[in-house]
Amino acid sequence: MDALRAKLQADEKGFVSQHLELTDAEAKAFWPLYEAYKQELDKLNVRIGAVLNEFLEVQSHGPLPNDLSKKLIADMAGIDKDELDLKLAHLKKVEKVLPPYKVVRCVQLENKIRAILKYDLAAQIPIAK
Repeated sequence: MDALRAKLQADEKGFVSQHLELTDAEAKAFWPLYEAYKQELDKLNVRIGAVLNEFLEVQSHGPLPNDLSKKLIADMAGIDKDELDLKLAHLKKVEKVLPPYKVVRCVQLENKIRAILKYDLAAQIPIAK
C-alpha cells in the first residue's frame, strides 16, 4: 500500500502508463479521455472536501445535529452516485479506444488509485459524535 501510494504521488500517469502498455495509437486516443476524466474527478474531490470541512467544523463542537447529519448523508450519497456515473461514462469512451483486457486493467488501476485516496481520507475523519 505504501509503495503504491509513493508511486502515485510521484507519477500517477506514469504508473497508469506502465500497467496499460499502450501502443502509440492507443495512447493518442486514451490520454485525452483520461485527462478529462481526472478533471471531472477533481471536481468531485472538491465536493468531498467541502462535505468533510462542513462535518469537521461542527464535529469539533459536539454531537452533529440531526438536520446536518441527514444533509451530510445525502451529500455523500450524491457524490458516490456522481462518481459511479462518471466512471461508467468514462468506461464507455475507453471501450471505444482500447481492447477489453486493457479496459479491465484501466478499471483495476483506477479502483486502486481511488481506494488509496479514500483510505487516506477515511483515516483522517473522526467518527461522528
